[in-house]
Amino acid sequence: MSCNIDAVTILTLDAWMDARDILRLIEEHKGKLPDDCFLRKRKKKAMDSVLGGTGDGRIALVSFAWTDEGSGHSYDEVLIEKIAPKIHGRVEVVLHWETGELSGLRIVDGKVTLHKIALSLGEEETPTPKLSF
Repeated sequence: MSCNIDAVTILTLDAWMDARDILRLIEEHKGKLPDDCFLRKRKKKAMDSVLGGTGDGRIALVSFAWTDEGSGHSYDEVLIEKIAPKIHGRVEVVLHWETGELSGLRIVDGKVTLHKIALSLGEEETPTPKLSF
């Protein structure tokens, strides 16, 4: 994609990556990662795990940021082809492109599927009574 991603709405984020994969991917793609990138947010934790030998090397993903400058250009080549296959667990997000378009991305144990987004109204709400003083 040539336009960037403005926002990512997380529907499900129950995933982790190996600390060594995080560090290797950051190094290999440092010039291609977007300004706001979930890998960078876990770099310190990954370094602590590798250098300090703490934990089992599994780094929980607490964000799925892939926005701002460079996010569109690196989406297919870096996120989908290189990073997503290294993600364990489940990620479901809605990507908000700067064009206003929405797209869905699901990653389950490294397998990527792309989805159309369907918006619908939910159950009817009962109006809240107005307070009078």
